[in-house]
Amino acid sequence: MSSVDFGPFGNYRGRMGNLVFYKLMGRQVVRRIGRSTSHSVGQLASWQRMSVVNAFLKPIIPFINVGYALQAQERNIFPQNAAVSYLLRYSLKGVYPSLEMDYAKVLVSQGVLAPPLNASVVLLLDRLHFSWAYDPSVPLSLPSDEVMVLAYFPGLAKAVFEIGTAVRISGSLVLPLPQGLAGDMELYISFVAVNRKAVSDSVYLGSINA
Repeated sequence: MSSVDFGPFGNYRGRMGNLVFYKLMGRQVVRRIGRSTSHSVGQLASWQRMSVVNAFLKPIIPFINVGYALQAQERNIFPQNAAVSYLLRYSLKGVYPSLEMDYAKVLVSQGVLAPPLNASVVLLLDRLHFSWAYDPSVPLSLPSDEVMVLAYFPGLAKAVFEIGTAVRISGSLVLPLPQGLAGDMELYISFVAVNRKAVSDSVYLGSINA
């Protein structure tokens, strides 16, 4: 059943045949439903691309909600949608059916603040020690900018992250790792302004085996 918002030619909501009409952030959206008996290689590749990206994002949505908030605001979409758009375009490698994330090309935050300078990370038993340099002469680099760090475990589809427990001028941060998390970690660091009105591009710090 479908409904009309106003007048005989207004915006529809609901289902009409194999089409579903609904509103998303003030705009009408139409989707086709129903199964197709055959799919092209292009369709299958597109679905796998989306599946790989969404699997990566699932455990880090709170991080993405900060890291892509401003990109999303500018485009009137959700932060996760902004991240998906970027990752699909720039952060995949391989060909169907062997598509996978290219972690070195991933951005888990995107913005205009100065990114971390000379950043590095070291594994110390059950914790990660992040460090970076602070140079007050660098534009768009406030001492109060809050640090965002992320450790992503591809083999477990889990992540550990912290936002705002340290600031740019402090130069270091320790991220405890919960028991039971083991395997390769993909590591990232970025900054966000205290008022959340600016964020930096993230910096990929490489992979470490825990």
